[in-house]
Amino acid sequence: AYLMQSWSGAYTSTFLAHEARGVAIADANGLSDPYAVVFFDTDRAKTRTIYKTLNPVWKQSLRL
Repeated sequence: AYLMQSWSGAYTSTFLAHEARGVAIADANGLSDPYAVVFFDTDRAKTRTIYKTLNPVWKQSLRL
């Protein structure tokens, strides 16, 4: 995670959601549609959903 300060004086944090492995099976087809959620204080950010996998790769930055 990175902490940056904007011109307004407020701080933001950037988190990198890279990947997950061995996600639990949640669908009848034996796969899952996983996404990740990051909570920081009262803020929250969600990755995009990767469909039909147990090993999602997001490589996505989340800024809070």
